[in-house]
Amino acid sequence: MSEHIWLACCGTRESRELRRALHALDPEAFVSFYADACAFRSAFLEEEPRSVAAIVGFTAEGISDLNVAAAIATDHLARKVVLVGRNLSGSARSRAKRAGIDVVIDMSQLPSCADETTVENAAPHGKDQSDASSAQEGRGRKRAPVIVVSSGRGGVGKTSLVALAALVAASWEQKVSLVDLDLACGNLFSCFGLPHGMPLDKVVSPTSLDEPDDTVLPAPEALPQGLDASERIELWGPCARPEMAERVSPLVPSLLDKVAHTSNLVLVDTSATCTDASAQAFQCCDRLLLVHDERAGGIGSLARTSAFAVRLGVARTRIVRIANHGDRHTRFDSGVGRAEVGLETARAFRVLEGDEEDSELIKEGRSAELLSLESPFVSSLSQVLAQLLEELGCLPDSDAARRALKGANKSRRRLFARRKAL
Repeated sequence: MSEHIWLACCGTRESRELRRALHALDPEAFVSFYADACAFRSAFLEEEPRSVAAIVGFTAEGISDLNVAAAIATDHLARKVVLVGRNLSGSARSRAKRAGIDVVIDMSQLPSCADETTVENAAPHGKDQSDASSAQEGRGRKRAPVIVVSSGRGGVGKTSLVALAALVAASWEQKVSLVDLDLACGNLFSCFGLPHGMPLDKVVSPTSLDEPDDTVLPAPEALPQGLDASERIELWGPCARPEMAERVSPLVPSLLDKVAHTSNLVLVDTSATCTDASAQAFQCCDRLLLVHDERAGGIGSLARTSAFAVRLGVARTRIVRIANHGDRHTRFDSGVGRAEVGLETARAFRVLEGDEEDSELIKEGRSAELLSLESPFVSSLSQVLAQLLEELGCLPDSDAARRALKGANKSRRRLFARRKAL
């Protein structure tokens, strides 16, 4: 999995362009974007040396892309360094080679649809074009971002966050795949008023506990279709029989790979405990959202989960902390928990407590009605989701999504202004 982890440095408005270049090299890439070159360079210090790759292009005005990429190459911490530009001169290519930059991509020569063609100008220095062409075999599919939501304990509102995030994304014209990996006791389906989910244990043989213990897993194409939970939302999981959860766990990588290639966004709910299914989801995700509330002990339980994720090899730059049920009248201290393993560099967001009507609608399976309410819960979660998708370079081309992102940016500016005043 580590061979697909990338850190990217580019201007905030150029993330889509850089993602297109990266997709030409690695369509299965997990990528984190940085607008600040210093923060980008520092991020490699938080990772195992040469475990993640770097891609640089279209950075802020006044910053040399070539210099940033050369600095990363000089640090010898990145597995590979890629420079992206437009109309690159022979001199620039020569300087990049001398600086130790591995790959140079000229977007002016990149086909407009990188998914359907090979990349002729992305061959590593010192290798012929046949290597680049052969590397493109089987790269004709787009992969949706996979966001996994977990917590260190139950009762923090994790499942409600997943359900509402799916509804918000669907309202932005996105096709969403929901996967409930609390295989034994999951109830994500209840948020949509469904009597049950799509039972995953029915595709695993043996089908009864009286048969041999050898579990036969289906081919990816034989995995079940999701259950229609709402418009543009399909749901998989949990198990109809809790005792089959352990046998279903090996299905997780194939299932996530399947849904990631048939939707625009994958949201995964997990159990409050560290199961095999959760561990595999952690390793497959683009972002791991660790949810806690602001009660005493919340950070401590969360820290155990973040440390578990790091031991599994999850890059710290993929971990995000979500403070749920936030009180809008109190100050949010995003620095709390920074000393914990896995949370040192984690971005911190806050989702505000909703009204009593919000919780009642969720309990009654009428979550979709929340979108029509002017609720702090809905608006704050929409802003968090917009920021995450923007960071991943896949913010939907939707007025509502752009408004949510704009609202989040205004909130950050107000927060920074207050801190400066203090």
